[in-house]
Amino acid sequence: MRPRPSSAVRWVECMASVRLQNAMPEDQSEDAKEGVAAHWVAAQVLGDHAQFEELTDRPAPNGVIVTGDMLDHVQFYIDTINGATDGAPVIVERSLPSLPGVEDGTPDAYRVSNHTADVWDFKYGYGIVEAVNNWQLGIYIVSLFCRHEWKFQTVTGHIVQPRPYHWQGRVMSWTVT
Repeated sequence: MRPRPSSAVRWVECMASVRLQNAMPEDQSEDAKEGVAAHWVAAQVLGDHAQFEELTDRPAPNGVIVTGDMLDHVQFYIDTINGATDGAPVIVERSLPSLPGVEDGTPDAYRVSNHTADVWDFKYGYGIVEAVNNWQLGIYIVSLFCRHEWKFQTVTGHIVQPRPYHWQGRVMSWTVT
């Protein structure tokens, strides 16, 4: 099995971790399940498949109840994306061809506009994830350049973390030219 962009922080340091991880059963913590549910809510609303009101206090497909607190954080993420777009459509949860030897990645959201592109990675947990030199985000950035045949002048990757405190704020970005 090829390594996934989402685990790049681990396999870039130790390729053996890919084989070891594949041998282990996949077990999600309650925090991880909550993150999956928050991502599902964001994809439903960004993709115009549902409104917040329809999702409140209902279970996500993985059984996690969508709470008002979760909706507040997802709203921040959506507002961040909407504030950065210039009318270009936002592509939500669509696979991008990845680097050779790496499984295709699925950014949470991206948009392509004129000579720029943006990619957003929604991190719902409390652990801080930096944007600059982030391997997963870097793979998505390179994938966007490659998919669009290097027609951009810049691609900016954004990590959106509405829950934890970070001295740079809840949105951190990394621009590559």
